[in-house]
Amino acid sequence: MSETEILMDATKVYAESAADLENGNRDPLPMSLWNIHNRVRMAVEMLSYYSGFRTMPETEGELTERTVVVTKDLFIDVVSAIEKASKDAVRLCPDSDVARKVGRDTRRINLRSILDASKESALLSEGDVGEWNDILLIRNLAVHNNAMADRPAVCRVGNISVSLRPGRMMKGPQETYVILTSRAVTLFYTWLRSLVIS
Repeated sequence: MSETEILMDATKVYAESAADLENGNRDPLPMSLWNIHNRVRMAVEMLSYYSGFRTMPETEGELTERTVVVTKDLFIDVVSAIEKASKDAVRLCPDSDVARKVGRDTRRINLRSILDASKESALLSEGDVGEWNDILLIRNLAVHNNAMADRPAVCRVGNISVSLRPGRMMKGPQETYVILTSRAVTLFYTWLRSLVIS
């Protein structure tokens, strides 16, 4: 089973178990996880389509590039969906400590401010925030800089390290974006349960 298929199964489990978080008007919370699950499913389908071409050796480099593009787009898309869902969660949990810290106007907040408020509210550990910061840095580089670093750094997310060198594309294993996506989804799900239950 590929990393993306494992991620697809995990997002389905998260979406199904988030249904028990529903309480009155909180439907967007489990729906956000179904949305992420569907995005992962589409990536799995595209990668499955490309894997049929692996019988032609001359296309191996092209297929690797397509795989990276598909998984990079998945990562960007899922982090964007998480940001939107986080704003919805704060709006739907107005009595939470996080909502009080970031304010009620979710149009003016972003994922980073939600993460900071969550750390202050003890919903996230220092390590979780560090991983989120690295995920957001990599997402921003992937969106705005074609994955090229503007400063040196080593990002550690889950069980991988991504090396950033100025003027060069990020360096990590081929599954980097899938692993980053998986970790972002796990961190989001854990945070969401803590927010709703607190």
